[in-house]
Amino acid sequence: MKKIKKILPTLILIAIVGTITFFVGKQIGLNTDQTSSSTTVENVTVGKQTIKKTLTGSGEIETSKIEKLSLSTSYYFETMCVEDGDIVKSGENILKYTNGTYLKAPYDLVVSSHSVPETKYQATSSHYVEVQNLEDLIITLNINENEISNISLEEEVEISLTADTSQKYTGKISKIDWVGSYASSGTTFPVEISLENDENIKIGMSVSCTINISELTDVLAVPIAGVQINGDRKYVLLVENGETKEVDIRYWNV
Repeated sequence: MKKIKKILPTLILIAIVGTITFFVGKQIGLNTDQTSSSTTVENVTVGKQTIKKTLTGSGEIETSKIEKLSLSTSYYFETMCVEDGDIVKSGENILKYTNGTYLKAPYDLVVSSHSVPETKYQATSSHYVEVQNLEDLIITLNINENEISNISLEEEVEISLTADTSQKYTGKISKIDWVGSYASSGTTFPVEISLENDENIKIGMSVSCTINISELTDVLAVPIAGVQINGDRKYVLLVENGETKEVDIRYWNV
């Protein structure tokens, strides 16, 4: 059974022009007679940045294909060359027939299970070797209905292994389901991400995925800590020519 994880949106920044002074207050004493407080003042110069809106989520590495390799019904079985759980490279031997020929791996794979006749008996259509593809892997994520329109097939996905976050891989969105799963929190749609194995990825490993759904370049932005909020109003304190004034700003949902 596939384990499907929910993918979550990451929202970004705000933008204005100038040099900003922002205040962070912390209450340090309170009694019935007086209130003492301390306020920190910090100046920040606005600079140009690249702002991205991303979807992030975690999932599990799975094989893209599980299949049962058929044995030749014209030959007689001699012996298995591998055991269940073994990794077999493309072209290597999986089992041997009595005539000296072999069933070979069609691609890099791991043997899951097998059903073979007794030695020197002829194979039938019921005999097989079940394998999992190790070359082409997939990750399945669940994306909320509010974000599903922001992604498309063949879009690149940044993938990192939980066991080694320094290892970065690039996958692509290979499938977007048309049928979602309803829940009280909203409908989600399974999205399949495909990637090639560099021989370091094992089936069942956990990963984190990042999809860049929109981007703005060379925009002026300030730290979120510099935003002052008064009801529905959002503003910063702008310093120009030694004078301070309030400047309304807005969030950019890129």
